[in-house]
Amino acid sequence: APLAAAVAAANKYDKNGGWLPTITLLANVELSTYVTISKSVNLNLDQFNITRENGTALYVNGENIEVTVNGTTGTVSGLQAVYVDNGTVTINGGNYVGGYEAVYVINNGHAVINGGTFGAENDEDDTDFVLNEYDATRDVTTIAVYGGTFHGFNPENNAAEGAGTNFCAQGHSAVETAAGSNIREVMPVHTHDFY
Repeated sequence: APLAAAVAAANKYDKNGGWLPTITLLANVELSTYVTISKSVNLNLDQFNITRENGTALYVNGENIEVTVNGTTGTVSGLQAVYVDNGTVTINGGNYVGGYEAVYVINNGHAVINGGTFGAENDEDDTDFVLNEYDATRDVTTIAVYGGTFHGFNPENNAAEGAGTNFCAQGHSAVETAAGSNIREVMPVHTHDFY
């Protein structure tokens, strides 16, 4: 698979690790197995899609690695669009659609969401798990949402880790875009000083 080969070939640009390679999609990618990301990289979806029908699309597993995903209209989709087993994934843009979870975090995984659009498509119409942490390791894993748009899921008040789960970072809130739309946008909470 060309994407897997690009990830495998990605090296830091200098011997001190000062620069991270950027992998930019130039076409849509259809996966028959997940792509493992085990080193620090920047992944730019641009306008292209990464699709896996019956499994995880992107599997991140590397001690202390940092993976940044950017995109405009590009989409990552799979049963879990992004599965973070170890390391930190920062999502700044793009679309993420999971059959079960858009972003799933386990073991020593961490996710930081600054932007993008997130949703789930499953037969049970259960969107409680668009973002999800593995129950047995949720005292170690983290999901921090600073931005993004969530379809059918409230990152500030959901049942992923039990009733009232809040994945929004401190000082951030999920606001419904229109009454009854069930689409929420995460943004900083504005405070005003009154004199």
